[in-house]
Amino acid sequence: MSTRTLYRRYLEIVQHWPLDPNKPSRDLGVYIRSRINKHFPKGEITPIDSSSIPTLTAEIDALERLTTNVNRDSNRYKDCSTASGMTAEQLSHVTSSESIKSFNEFYDSGMVNSLKYRFFSMFTK
Repeated sequence: MSTRTLYRRYLEIVQHWPLDPNKPSRDLGVYIRSRINKHFPKGEITPIDSSSIPTLTAEIDALERLTTNVNRDSNRYKDCSTASGMTAEQLSHVTSSESIKSFNEFYDSGMVNSLKYRFFSMFTK
């Protein structure tokens, strides 16, 4: 398989993979785009070692299966359920960078620190 074909397949995956604005530093779409820059720094004309072609092909095949929802459609559940009991929309909100930042601010606030202080002060007396 030629470098041009692999590069174009990667670009097609990127076109179908949306960026999640709620997770800019933890988004799979950003990671996929960085892989293209790593493997093809000069685009279609990047020389690729023939020993790495099977690995790249397998990676691209797996990403294509993800973008076309092959596994999701073949293993469909009747009822959408999660371990947390939340909907997909709620999970998306909870795992957003903004929510994680606010949780970290809450964690660093006085409540947790005061509990730590009380707990450790019991042993220092």
